[in-house]
Order: sequence, then C-alpha cells, then structure tokens
Amino acid sequence: RATSHFLADYWQVSRPRCRRRDTIVLMNACGPETIIHELGHALDHSLAYEQQQLYECKVIALPVSGYAQCNSREAFAEAFTAWLWPAYPQEGRDILNRDESTVMLFGCLAAGERPRGWA
Repeated sequence: RATSHFLADYWQVSRPRCRRRDTIVLMNACGPETIIHELGHALDHSLAYEQQQLYECKVIALPVSGYAQCNSREAFAEAFTAWLWPAYPQEGRDILNRDESTVMLFGCLAAGERPRGWA
C-alpha cells in the first residue's frame, strides 16, 4: 500500500495472534493533517470496540469533506482532523461545528469525561 493508513490488529492475519497490534503506517513527507487523520482512525477503532462492548450508541460524524463521504470511518477521521488541525479548510470546520454529537464526543474525550448517555 502506497498511502498512510491505520491497520487494525484483526487485519494482520498473516502474523501470529500474539504479534498483532493496531498500527499506523505513515509515508515519507506526510503532513500533520495526515498524522491527525490516521490517529482519528485509531480513535474511531478504539471507540467502536468500546461501544460494541459497553455502549448502545455510535457517533456517526457528518462528512466534512469530499473524501469524508466515502464511508463513516473516513467521515470520523476527517471530522477529527477538522477538530484538531487549525489549518483545516473553513468550510469543513463549519460543517463540523453543526455536528453537535461529534463535537460533544471530541470535547468530552479531550476533557477526560464520558459523553452523556455512555456508561
């Protein structure tokens, strides 16, 4: 694969189970927005696992860019990038600011709190 990406442990079927780890692969010369985006995938993966185990709700982020329209995983990673990276295009930041549930989730996580309605 020639792009930066998040690789979940369960996709690493060729490795022994004890050696599988969630991994972020970054290509040379990637910018801060790519790093934040891939960390967004890792966060989404972690939250999805927790929600599957403990919670009944799943935050589905609004697409803040054309790329975010691919699927809910890309929408979450792009929303996370728009939330953290000050240089994210203003149009995307405006869309994110209208997405109250995603902004609340990010704010709660940043404050070390559980979002309302989560155990």
